[in-house]
Amino acid sequence: MSDQTTRILTAVSGAQWNFDAAHPEAANGVKVLIGLPGFYTQTKAHDPNVENITHGAPGVLAGLSCLRSKDHTSLRYLQGVTMYTHDGGAADSIYARYDKDWWWWKKYWLGQ
Repeated sequence: MSDQTTRILTAVSGAQWNFDAAHPEAANGVKVLIGLPGFYTQTKAHDPNVENITHGAPGVLAGLSCLRSKDHTSLRYLQGVTMYTHDGGAADSIYARYDKDWWWWKKYWLGQ
């Protein structure tokens, strides 16, 4: 998580390439929201024993600390950190699914 935090923020800001002509500092208001995993169900791809906030948050903090000591520009692109949950999307899923529970958001807020 530390590596992912620093890489995405330096890439978005342009610092990864020293703000060269092809990668100038972003000026379009882009922000990064980092997601911490909160998996509920063991699957072939996910293990809730390690993919959780307890393991993810220290990594994000370490990445931010690293940037704080050497790259203040990239830190400006952080919107925040949140948790996402997922249990595989099975029919008996205990978490809301877009097609059944959240579709109204797009229709109501975006008029689509």
